[in-house]
Amino acid sequence: MSKPLLFFLFLSGFISTTNAQLKVIKCKWETNTKMWTIPDSLKKEDAVMLWYRHRISNVMIDQYRFIAQSTETIYKRIKFQTKAGIDNYSKFFLSKGKSDSFEILDARTIKPGNKVVELSDDDLKKLDFSYTTTGTARVIEQVRFSIPGIEVGDEVEVCYKIISRGLNSGEDVFMFSYLPCLRSTFTYEADKNVWTDVNDVSTMPLPFVLQTDTSKIYTWEMTGLPAFGKEENSIPALPAMATYRFKCK
Repeated sequence: MSKPLLFFLFLSGFISTTNAQLKVIKCKWETNTKMWTIPDSLKKEDAVMLWYRHRISNVMIDQYRFIAQSTETIYKRIKFQTKAGIDNYSKFFLSKGKSDSFEILDARTIKPGNKVVELSDDDLKKLDFSYTTTGTARVIEQVRFSIPGIEVGDEVEVCYKIISRGLNSGEDVFMFSYLPCLRSTFTYEADKNVWTDVNDVSTMPLPFVLQTDTSKIYTWEMTGLPAFGKEENSIPALPAMATYRFKCK
């Protein structure tokens, strides 16, 4: 029997929030805006994740002084099929550390007939959460937005890229989505000077591996995945049939 993964964060002090304005940072979208075909088995779902793409990259900026940078890029394309789907899944919450920065922060709505509605600066809201844990003051920034003017039958694309100082030292990565997912792709890229250990926690398919002069790139792709939960960022208690783990140093 699989067990849920639990995280504990011990806090002291208080959490305060402040509002600040943020600007859209444009994504270079694919030019094809043709609507996806939904299989009959998923036509009664409130919403369907058409394509979920996740990419993590670890790069050494200066190997002699051990200056490194990591990036994480998320792309989602979602089909909204009912009003309940819009109510439950058209709000997005993106969190990052105070010292991290967005390189991409964008979304758009594709309507039948290929009309496109772009996300605007006014749709974005930023909250700064200040708290203290084990005597250390910390700040988490969260960007929130709702997709404007969305209607049943629309498809939405969301893309963001976060740049962080230092290496991403490793994590569990789930190919599942909080929605049934037609296509899920995960890519991990590591500089040739970054040692990486990749382990399948499940019956994952073998990755496609590309070796270049400067890096090694792993890509996994799966199709037809069931939803693991009703909320984004929920932690799956399903068997880890689509999970992998990496650590690097």
